[in-house]
Amino acid sequence: MYTHHFGLTSKPFSLTPNPKALFESSQHSMALTYLEYGLREKLGFILLTGEVGIGKTTLLQSILRDIEDEMEVAEIFNTNVSSGELIKLILQEFEIEAAGTDKTENLSRLYSFLIDKYAQGKRCLLVIDEAQNLSRESMEEVRMLSNLSTDTEALLQIILAGQPELKQTLNEPHLRQLVQRISVAYHLTALDPEETVGYIRHRLALAGDHEAKLFDQEALLAVHEHASGIPRMINILSDAALLYAFADDKDKVDREVVEQVVRERQEYWPGK
Repeated sequence: MYTHHFGLTSKPFSLTPNPKALFESSQHSMALTYLEYGLREKLGFILLTGEVGIGKTTLLQSILRDIEDEMEVAEIFNTNVSSGELIKLILQEFEIEAAGTDKTENLSRLYSFLIDKYAQGKRCLLVIDEAQNLSRESMEEVRMLSNLSTDTEALLQIILAGQPELKQTLNEPHLRQLVQRISVAYHLTALDPEETVGYIRHRLALAGDHEAKLFDQEALLAVHEHASGIPRMINILSDAALLYAFADDKDKVDREVVEQVVRERQEYWPGK
C-alpha cells in the first residue's frame, strides 16, 4: 500500500520469519556460532532461549537453510501435545508412517529410521520450537530420545528453543538428567539502541531504501524506546509508522509519526 509512495520494492517489516532478512547483531551472530558449533560437532542437545519476538525462529530458519542438504530435519512447532502425540509429530516430520497410537511401535520405527540414516552417513536433527509449552511427560520423552545413540555419537541431535520460561522449567529437579546433556546453550536478549538503528536500516535496505532515508534519527530512537529492542515489536511499530506517514503524505517517518502510532495502537503499547 505504501511501498510505491516510498519507492520500496517490498514491505520491509513483515512479521513472517525470513532467514534472508536476518540482522546479525552481535548477539545473533554469537547465537549462530554456538548453533553451528553444536551441529558441526554432533553434540546431542542444543538450547536457544529468548523473549517473545526476539528472533529465535528466524535464527533457526537461517541455520536450517544452510544445512538442509546435510541433515534430515524434523521441525515441531505445536508443543501443546501429549508425549504420544509428540512422537507421532516427529514421525510425520521425518515422513515415517506412524503405527496409530502405539507409542512403543512408533518409537521403534523412529529408531529404525535413525539407524538407517546413520548407515547412509546422514545425520538427523529434531528442532522443537516453543519448547516452554512441553508438558512434563513430553519433556521426559525428549530426554529419552537423546538416549538413541551408537557407541560413539547421538543418532538424533535436538535443538530446544523457547521463551525464558523454558530455562525455569529445565531447572526443575526431575529434568536434571536432561540439563546435563545440554552441550550448547545461548540466551538472546533485546537489541541495544545502536543495534535497533542498524536493524531498521538493514530491513529498509533490503526493501530498496539503500540510503536509509525513510526514518530520521529521532524516529529511529523513538522506535527503540517504545519497542524495547524487540525485533517483532520494532517491525510492528515501523510498519505502522510507514503507513501513517503515507496517509499524511509525508516523505519520511519522524518522531511525531512514531508517537502518534503509539498513542493510537493501545493494544501494543497500553498506557502510553
